[in-house]
Amino acid sequence: MVKPTVQVEADEDAVGRALCAIIERESAAAIAARGAFAFGISGGSMLKMLSNLAGESSVDWARSTMAFVSHRCVPLDSDGATYHKARPKFLDAWAARGLSVLLPSGSADSEREAAAYEAALAAAVPRDPRLGLPAFDLLLIGVGLDGPARAAAPAPAPAQASSCSAGSPWPCAPHARAPLAPRR
Repeated sequence: MVKPTVQVEADEDAVGRALCAIIERESAAAIAARGAFAFGISGGSMLKMLSNLAGESSVDWARSTMAFVSHRCVPLDSDGATYHKARPKFLDAWAARGLSVLLPSGSADSEREAAAYEAALAAAVPRDPRLGLPAFDLLLIGVGLDGPARAAAPAPAPAQASSCSAGSPWPCAPHARAPLAPRR
């Protein structure tokens, strides 16, 4: 098990640069170990920080798969969709370099979104053989006021999880969310 660490940076820009360095390091390690890199992102201020990787980087995007940790159940071109917000900041550049993106369908039906996203995860992200859950190499989850940890609360306790789901629909006015969370 990896020992948790805390890294303190001077400001938001420094946090963004450090975050991007972690992505570069973890992607290189995952690709060297198993030939692929699977990661998930949240929205909010995380999107601004990830824009530091929109230009040149050492990430082999063609061997990388990205999922969304949480998304509002809105059309993908809606101003409330993380996908829509991420595209001009970095996602279009990463996709042009070969990144595989697991997209929600953009429906308002959170139950359908969760089921479809769970199937997409099962097809694209290898499972941990011990837990039976998707084995992401890195999950970037915001915990600030704009992060999914706040939006999805109260989440089911991981200790009670028996499988992974794209989420049971927790209300988040005015739209439901389909967060990536353990399923009871």
